[in-house]
Amino acid sequence: MVSRNALISVTLIAALGVILVLGYFSGRTFRDPARAVAIEGMTVLEPAVSLPEFRLQDQNNQVFDLARLQGKWSFVFFGYTHCPDICPTTLVVLRDVQKIAGGLDRNIQYVFISVDPARDKAATLKNYVSYFHAEFIGATGGQGELMRLTRALGAYYESGEA
Repeated sequence: MVSRNALISVTLIAALGVILVLGYFSGRTFRDPARAVAIEGMTVLEPAVSLPEFRLQDQNNQVFDLARLQGKWSFVFFGYTHCPDICPTTLVVLRDVQKIAGGLDRNIQYVFISVDPARDKAATLKNYVSYFHAEFIGATGGQGELMRLTRALGAYYESGEA
């Protein structure tokens, strides 16, 4: 059985990881994590600042970088495929959001970024995200790339790697 403190900790980490609206931006602008405002389960980040360069691999072994975020609204969730509860629950919520918003605006993407690259290879990510929705994107990368991106977004996670 999971202790109450562990559950609260995981929930808080997941809440930080759910940066639901990365924002519609031009160039390489993004929102300053120091000015984040929580609004009913999502984080809105203001004002716009630059995101650092990062290079991940998606579920099709294609590069996932800043160019893949530009010009689109992106719902991003940081997690891992072996997560027993918060990750699948959040992806179900994103699937429901996609059902509602999908017909309204095709310029929205849903991205699951795994912070467990040792276990979450492309094939694993492809199976995992497609279970929730065929259009969902799964991506991961080395710990340095993941840290650069999560820290820029104000998200936190710990790697089991030494």
